[in-house]
Amino acid sequence: MRRVGMILVGLLALLMARPADAVCKLVINVDRTASMMAVRDNGKTRCETSQEQVLAILDAYLKGLDFDITHPERGAIPRAEYTANCPAGPDYMATAGTRLVQVREFHGDVMSPVVSAGFLPVSYVITQVVKLNWYDSTTGRSRNNCPGPSTPLAQAMCRAARIFPPTPPPPDEFRIVKTTTDGQENSSTYVPVANGETRCRINGEPELEWRQRVMNEYTTRDIAADAVLWGVGGSTSLQEPSIAAREPDAEAHGYTERFGSLDESPDYLFFWSMALSTGGLFNFVDEATALSPVVTLIDSDSDGIPDFRDQCVGTCASDADRDGIPDANDLCPSLAEDGRIPNSADGCPDSDSDGAHNGVDLCPNALEDSLEPFPNDNCPAERWSATSTLGLQTINNATVCTHLNVNSRTGAASLAKLDISGDHQNGFWLRGTLMHNGTTVMAFPAGTFSPNPTGGPGRFQFFNRQMAMPPGAASGTWTLCLTDSNPYGYIGILWNWSVHD
Repeated sequence: MRRVGMILVGLLALLMARPADAVCKLVINVDRTASMMAVRDNGKTRCETSQEQVLAILDAYLKGLDFDITHPERGAIPRAEYTANCPAGPDYMATAGTRLVQVREFHGDVMSPVVSAGFLPVSYVITQVVKLNWYDSTTGRSRNNCPGPSTPLAQAMCRAARIFPPTPPPPDEFRIVKTTTDGQENSSTYVPVANGETRCRINGEPELEWRQRVMNEYTTRDIAADAVLWGVGGSTSLQEPSIAAREPDAEAHGYTERFGSLDESPDYLFFWSMALSTGGLFNFVDEATALSPVVTLIDSDSDGIPDFRDQCVGTCASDADRDGIPDANDLCPSLAEDGRIPNSADGCPDSDSDGAHNGVDLCPNALEDSLEPFPNDNCPAERWSATSTLGLQTINNATVCTHLNVNSRTGAASLAKLDISGDHQNGFWLRGTLMHNGTTVMAFPAGTFSPNPTGGPGRFQFFNRQMAMPPGAASGTWTLCLTDSNPYGYIGILWNWSVHD
């Protein structure tokens, strides 16, 4: 049976409901200016491609998930703030009222919401996108529809942030602004401002000043500033800067250097630093970036479930979890399919895409790492460590050993790292071995530490030195042995050491 009436009633209920507890409030700030009409390597304009990706982001958000368009192989993935503030649960449609969204477009003087000035449940906003000329109602595909003139980017970013009160959110609210743009709007400093509205860029002021002013709009409100920055073919103005690779935690956040020899981009640095300082996510989309598959809003049977996630197009059999997969074909009839690889159509959610669905996965939000002693438990090895503080003396041409015991249920020995710290008259002659469960490896060779020209005590130490331990359990006794291979009577003391993952 078709369920149009039921879905309309459900949407009205979501619109009228105001979540009493935790909520997530998402603003998607979409660049729909003329520069987005440039054609990319895939034959589509940045405008058309960007709109398709916005729909993919909205669909993931409907399910309480986040979506990185530049890594389509990961599918929709959990985000800690969503899990904490607006968890989807097995029936994500029933909880859609806790995931609120406002989609805004900016072009020319227009910087306004495309549906309503307020926040609405994401399920309702998705249905409205079709009616707003972004998508063709017949094909369900995105239109090339970004004809607007350029917009002062600073004012557009400020207005998106100012949707929220100028104070941090309550503990049960997560605020996020996702901006998708190709930049290039910074030369214009004129836009009409309403009474009482402050201008975010002032003519003639240094660039760093107005960028800091925009940054303050986000940090004072505790808004996570995500960004998708579309690269401009044939131009160095938006290429990645070499500074990204030099930042201490850049690689940990996925920011790597591609075009370090080219000019640094103010737009790139602006959005990258905004994301890094606010806990947001940053994606740079160059012409060759492989993006997520096209998501369309085609709904052949008008049942409210787009065909791309409807396994029952037409007269539908029982579908208890409303995931578009009839119960007869659904391995998890009470848990909604989340569309993640490797089993994206078996009817089961698999939050970490490791092939074990959430109902049986001991660690549904953490990937299997295939490490011994439990390489197939669908969980990563647990963290482990052991430390000893002692005064262990070493003497010339002799070996001394010390022991530690590790108690860990699933810790992996192959991840072992070593820390040591001590004083020695000439640490150049020290060498060390590490033994665990019958296997001995070289911890460090002689010559690891610099000679001490004064002959007095000198510090020797290192931290997080990776050990070449074979696969196996981390539990058990670890033995560190130090040898002073110098025949001239040097002495020293090992003050402390630790072994850990």
